[in-house]
Amino acid sequence: MWYNGLIYKLIANKLPHYLIDIITLFLRNRTFKVKLKSSLSEAGHIKAGTPQGTILRPLLYTVYTADFPVNNHITNCFFADDTAILAQGRTTKFVIRTLQRGLIEIEKWCTLWRVAINTDKTRSVMFRKGHPRNNRQSVTFFEEELS
Repeated sequence: MWYNGLIYKLIANKLPHYLIDIITLFLRNRTFKVKLKSSLSEAGHIKAGTPQGTILRPLLYTVYTADFPVNNHITNCFFADDTAILAQGRTTKFVIRTLQRGLIEIEKWCTLWRVAINTDKTRSVMFRKGHPRNNRQSVTFFEEELS
């Protein structure tokens, strides 16, 4: 989660300034070290994300993703930091076209709000009635064809 983007969204949602200051102090200037056997690394600075296990994490994630693209023909499903988008329709062509349009909007949102997507873990799954077609048209996400 990009800190400046989150702060912008907190301000846009009219959160009181004293709370924004507390959240900013909570997120900024965090460090980490890596321990491998008996060796400890130098401290590195955490530049994005929220600390795991904190009570604020789900709330801040919800604020950050509240403006995630919506579409009348697509259902967005969120669980923690995983997302699924679902579309249904009478024809495969309609579903694929709808999903591709939705993915383009999600790409724009992710780029604007600096959300990195691991396309290696991104999949496209098609469920349909009748006999499956081997020549199914695929969708692309960040210039990667989804399998």
